Amino acid sequence: MHIKNFNGIEIKYPGPDIDWGEIFNTIQELHFKIDDIGDYPEKSLFFQDPDNITEWLHLVKTLKQLVPWDDLKNDGEKWENRTETYVDYLITLRAVHIEYQNLYKAYYEPLKKLLEGYGGWLEGKCVSSESLEELIADQYEQNLEGAENITQFVEQINNNSHKARFALYDTLSDILALLLSIMNRGGQIVIDMNPSMEDIAKAIDDDLKEWTRSFGKSMFEDMKEDLTRHYKAYRTAPYTPELWGELLSADEDALLKASRHELAKCDAIKQEHWGEDMKKKMDEHGDLAYHIYSSCRTEKLFDLSHIDNLQEFINSLASDNLSMFYDIIVRRNLIQCEMFPDLKKQHEVWLTSSTVDNDIPQVQADGDEGVENKKPAKEERFHYIHVEIEDDEAWRIHHAIKRLVANYRIPDICNYLKEQQKNGKLMLPSDSSAMYNELVRMGMPKGKGFSEKNFSNSYTK
Repeated sequence: MHIKNFNGIEIKYPGPDIDWGEIFNTIQELHFKIDDIGDYPEKSLFFQDPDNITEWLHLVKTLKQLVPWDDLKNDGEKWENRTETYVDYLITLRAVHIEYQNLYKAYYEPLKKLLEGYGGWLEGKCVSSESLEELIADQYEQNLEGAENITQFVEQINNNSHKARFALYDTLSDILALLLSIMNRGGQIVIDMNPSMEDIAKAIDDDLKEWTRSFGKSMFEDMKEDLTRHYKAYRTAPYTPELWGELLSADEDALLKASRHELAKCDAIKQEHWGEDMKKKMDEHGDLAYHIYSSCRTEKLFDLSHIDNLQEFINSLASDNLSMFYDIIVRRNLIQCEMFPDLKKQHEVWLTSSTVDNDIPQVQADGDEGVENKKPAKEERFHYIHVEIEDDEAWRIHHAIKRLVANYRIPDICNYLKEQQKNGKLMLPSDSSAMYNELVRMGMPKGKGFSEKNFSNSYTK
């Protein structure tokens, strides 16, 4: 547990005390450095800059702060101080994983390309034999101070040129080997700590339940007051599904305006309930507002416990927009419950459940009305593909592993994975449990002969 101070108020957190700012600042600093490679008189000099290795070592040392969240030791902390922070932790871990992959490629690819370029110039003279003959014929030694013998002079140039090229090639090769050893160690840390989409979906679903339990009642009362002031023909008129539908339409209009960064400028009376700060925040996160708007379906509650539904939002979620996201989702679900009695029953079942499997229907993807789209619009790629692998090959490896786990036994699966790691295709986690869960997600059975204990014995050999 650690304590942070916000505006003079001490707030206790049960999670690990991680200096996220130092991690992201170091990543950013390394990005700034590689972006300035063009300022060097010769690109190889950039990779000989000692600050590179120093900064990478500092980054890896800082990444060692990344330790698992021990949710079982929350010391009775209230939910407000616990679960939202856990989602923040998971999303930030995911962001570190993505940023590290991008940084890895930013350094590896130009260095590899530079090395390959020098490799093509290892053979060949700086001054050719034909040029030497012409230099001798025209007696150029007369124009070269201290060069009594032009042949010896050219031979010295060629020898020095060979030495310089080979020395630079060897130096760059050694730098690449050293840099890879550092980057791969950091890469293994972020891979081991990268949360699965299932973990994030479960945490967000838990948060939405607690958000509804904690704030749903007050939100509902505020919405009723808003209906009375701005939607009812007279104050004693009933709260009808039609009125709630009008409120829902106004909320969708707000999301659309925010997606265009126009909500803060809107002074319509039916949008005043958001407040100026919330309007600005929704505009600031217009991409998230748009994803919410495009995922809205009448007579369907938002269900983010399924990763297929969460995929649309995951790249837009961040520490500073989680509360905004929860407010909008919870508010919409509560409105729809007043419009459709069947949804209210489903919502109550979900709210009282403690597992991911619940009775809320999935948000329907774009397509024919009433058609259940069982195949996800975006398939989540295998988590442990090496960061150097390009997208096309990464998907090929992904599908190969799906075929592997569907058709082979555990010893064969483990042998294949380890062979692919040797070939630079995979970066496998040291935690056998994490690997087992990922392979099950990819389609590996869990029955006889495929127990986690059996897998662990084979994986850790």
